[in-house]
Amino acid sequence: MHHPEILQLIRKAVECELEGTWIFQRYTMAELAEIYNGIGPDWIPEKLRRFCTKWGWLFEPAALIHDVEYFLGGSEEDFQNSNERFKRNGIKLARAEFSAWNPCRFVWISRARRWGNWCRIFGRTGYHFVSDGGKVKNDAV
Repeated sequence: MHHPEILQLIRKAVECELEGTWIFQRYTMAELAEIYNGIGPDWIPEKLRRFCTKWGWLFEPAALIHDVEYFLGGSEEDFQNSNERFKRNGIKLARAEFSAWNPCRFVWISRARRWGNWCRIFGRTGYHFVSDGGKVKNDAV
């Protein structure tokens, strides 16, 4: 992904007051562009990941935070927190995008929960688990 697109995702994350935006301060735009792979794990084919990213367009700012947290790594607790944060951030994005009575809002809220659960179930291979001695807490806001 290119720097202007990363900057746009960061702005959206900050504008929607997503949790975990502090993590962007640790990396340059070039590093963030290298870390972010769209929506979906590295082990799925790029074509499928591009499809998931288009299908889940609303969640891209949350996915950027999530990818950086996975790259940074941490403990089992940090892993679980990252996935729960993805859900909460996805819900915030759905609420920001759609009015209270728009049915799309509820579809996207449900999708945020489901995708966060998928991350918890299938995300272990992409998460960098580190020992307590070298870990950085991922749950700061």
